[in-house]
Amino acid sequence: MSSMFKYKPGQLWEMIQKVSERATQISAIEKIESSPLFIEEGGVNFMVSVATALAKRPFNFDKTTSTTSSNGTTPQSNNNNNKSTNDICNDNSNNNSNNQQQQQVVIKKKEFIDPFLPCDKDLFVCELHESHNLVLNKFNVSNHHSIIATKDFQEQTDPLNRNDFKAIWECIVSCNMLCFFNCGSNSGASQPHKHFQLLRLPYFESDSNINCPMESLFRKYINNNNHNNSKNSSEIIDIPTLQFKNAFIPLDQNKIKALNLEELSQYLESEYLSLMNHLDLINHNSNNNNNNNNNNNNNGCQQQKSYNFIMTPEWMFMVPRKIYHSKGISINSVGYTGSILVKKEEELETIKQYGIMNILRDVSFTKTQ
Repeated sequence: MSSMFKYKPGQLWEMIQKVSERATQISAIEKIESSPLFIEEGGVNFMVSVATALAKRPFNFDKTTSTTSSNGTTPQSNNNNNKSTNDICNDNSNNNSNNQQQQQVVIKKKEFIDPFLPCDKDLFVCELHESHNLVLNKFNVSNHHSIIATKDFQEQTDPLNRNDFKAIWECIVSCNMLCFFNCGSNSGASQPHKHFQLLRLPYFESDSNINCPMESLFRKYINNNNHNNSKNSSEIIDIPTLQFKNAFIPLDQNKIKALNLEELSQYLESEYLSLMNHLDLINHNSNNNNNNNNNNNNNGCQQQKSYNFIMTPEWMFMVPRKIYHSKGISINSVGYTGSILVKKEEELETIKQYGIMNILRDVSFTKTQ
């Protein structure tokens, strides 16, 4: 696929702006309007937005492994596997054997349409390092919200690799963006095709000291790392004021300046994997390697567990996920940046009464688990 703009290093931000302007003019982007308000909790000035149009966003990631029948039990395997739903509902052969209690619930699986194969030509920005495409997010809550997707189909549950980090770094540095990755069924992932998303920084112009609300908890560790460059590797930090399992790494800026892109991608992958290992997120017993064509050193490890990963040019942050939502509030990686999106006013009231930190704790693993 070719773009109306040829990719030139250092001009990514200009390209995103131009494609965004054109896509908006022809209504290829569906702008999701929202009015943010700020709620202070636990040292974080959370930005909360009500966006009713979020309900229109397509959701292709399967979050359920079982279905509950009308009597509250989980349906078992069905001998009528080749029958349609109507066939089963109208089968009268067992009318005299409590078939109401035995009735099986059959759900037709939604046909998967990959939004990245092919990419929407009106949202396409450019290719990145021959392995990824940079596109705009069709359902736009934040201006210039962009997506990096693999050019071939890879699973959203695959770990990030060196090629991924090459593409990510190019964008977050050139465009002053934050990257986030929703991995696994409980993470808030909406598409099974491997992709990661980009948001422009800072979130709000009024505070130049932090790029996103949650960074207020990270800033002292970033500053300490900048003044202590004698260590060979960055220290993994558990942010103590957060009640859920987490891992934070400030990136070594002096090392970054000294590395070429290939070396840098190895360094970033190494730091990412150290977070994964620290949080016990890698299934070391897997013999499958879904990334063997991507020049990575994951040693055959296949990612199985859900987590959220956030990265800026200064730091990485990771949170393992237990469930997708709490009190009806769905959380993905953006929630751990300090920005909460809700679909209706009732959810906003729930947040005010129950507390944002409590919701983040509920959907994560507590430190005692």
